[in-house]
Amino acid sequence: MIKNKTHAEKRLAIIDLYLAFKGKVQRSDLIRHFEISTATASRTMKEYRELCPHNITYSISDRTYVAPDTFEAMYSHNLESALRLLAYGEEVSSIGGKCYGINFAKCD
Repeated sequence: MIKNKTHAEKRLAIIDLYLAFKGKVQRSDLIRHFEISTATASRTMKEYRELCPHNITYSISDRTYVAPDTFEAMYSHNLESALRLLAYGEEVSSIGGKCYGINFAKCD
């Protein structure tokens, strides 16, 4: 899904993806996805907020960042890859073969 980007750019793109497809993102999403520290996740969230303040707001009651009605994706996201990432936690460049269910290791 995200090729030839720096680690920081990948983290920003994942924030954008979560906001676009889930409508929300938390630091814990970044920590889990990239295996990074809380401080790095916080810095990345701050950087995204500075780059795209119109794309992200903090919901105090939900303790999460949400996409407002004015959200416009900063990155182009492949729908199939995004859904696979959200459903199974797998980041892929393309989806080949016919794969259904959870056991993707045996796909063509």
